[in-house]
Amino acid sequence: MVFEQLKQRVAAGEVEAPTFWMSCGTEDSLLAANLKFRNMVLEAGFDLDWDEEPRGHDWDFWDSQIKKVIDWLPLGAADATLGSGNVAKDF
Repeated sequence: MVFEQLKQRVAAGEVEAPTFWMSCGTEDSLLAANLKFRNMVLEAGFDLDWDEEPRGHDWDFWDSQIKKVIDWLPLGAADATLGSGNVAKDF
């Protein structure tokens, strides 16, 4: 599993631990799977920002979330390059 590889690489000091952004609508059929992964990320000790809204798996939800994600990304950081810095490097 890719997540297990990430945990191993972070533990070995090969890569920095990423910060995760996750969101899901409370009416989304994928909510249970997303909550399970969210809990795995938190149990592994990674930083995670979670957002949940009373919506489903649809464009209205994604439109509202993309605005939040853009605000969350450190796009104005002086040391930012092509990546946001929140995504695992070399992964």
